[in-house]
Amino acid sequence: MAIVFMESFDYWSDIFVHGYTRDSNSRDNYYGWISAGGGRGGSNAFMSQRGQYGAFAPFGTALSTATVGFWFNQVGIRSAEAQYNFGLMSGTTFMISYQIQQDGTMIVYRGRGTAELGRTASGLFTPGARYIETKVKIDPSVGTVELRSNGATILSLTGKNTGSGTISGFAFSASYNDSSSQDIYYDDMYVTDETPPNAGFLGDIRVEYLVPTGAGVKTQFTPSTGSNWQTVDEITTPSDTDYNSASTLGAMDLFGMQNLAGNGLVYGVQTDIRTKKDDAGHRRVKPVFYKASGSGETSRFYAGSQSPVLDTFINSPIQIYNTSPDTGVAWTVDEVNALQYGYAVGEAGMFTIDAKLV
Repeated sequence: MAIVFMESFDYWSDIFVHGYTRDSNSRDNYYGWISAGGGRGGSNAFMSQRGQYGAFAPFGTALSTATVGFWFNQVGIRSAEAQYNFGLMSGTTFMISYQIQQDGTMIVYRGRGTAELGRTASGLFTPGARYIETKVKIDPSVGTVELRSNGATILSLTGKNTGSGTISGFAFSASYNDSSSQDIYYDDMYVTDETPPNAGFLGDIRVEYLVPTGAGVKTQFTPSTGSNWQTVDEITTPSDTDYNSASTLGAMDLFGMQNLAGNGLVYGVQTDIRTKKDDAGHRRVKPVFYKASGSGETSRFYAGSQSPVLDTFINSPIQIYNTSPDTGVAWTVDEVNALQYGYAVGEAGMFTIDAKLV
């Protein structure tokens, strides 16, 4: 699997439309929300404020060893130490939790503060932004925890009781104190397992959201209004009032997309599609990549796995491609920018589709 989850927070205004869940203990309905422009470089971020754990992000898989990285902007220092800043979850059960103290120390606990496993030096977590990465192995006797800040290891624990079970999600949190001076912002998140090519720590990365900018070589769905690409080009909140429809097995839409910003390594590409069926029966959808011919090559289509389509608009399971389906090796920026992206009917039957491609 390698990369099993990544998040930009840039393509909606409410993360709870995308499979995230609110913490049942959050008080006064302050559970966090998307902050437009609050992320790195003026992008969106998830902001957690005035509550307990603001939200849970499910990874879609259960891991015995997981590495999680994210941009973390700590606006202030809380006046009390009763809350944990973030955690690694098994369902809704905390496996590992992390707490910043008033002196800038971070303590790592088994469970939700059940037992202290170790702590960093003081003064490391003052207000400001940093990129945090943590790698955890869950084991009752030989568990490990490594914590990095901006690429430097600040805590390394071995031979610890980190519990029994797996890690399947992440918990965002802020503070009990009702003060915006203690907000925490999260952005550019990734999760990896121990499988090559992208195992373990990836370093400080950016997760970039790309939207359709024009029609591709296939426009076989019928748009409810305008053009096919215009019904699925939302930059933030998905609009379910405009969509594309198809009833033919294999019908396909493809789009030209925004280019990636800058150069560098591309660790993976993730697809995310919102779908709804509008009649009885089983329906499926699958993501599609298209490579145009060049230098005498043949044009090629690459289809991902089929996902079921339900009765209401819902995001199909994300699919992550750690390597190029065309070359079988690491993606390049030029390749990502040259491909067209879209979706196809996986089974016959009418349904509507509202696509978000990340």
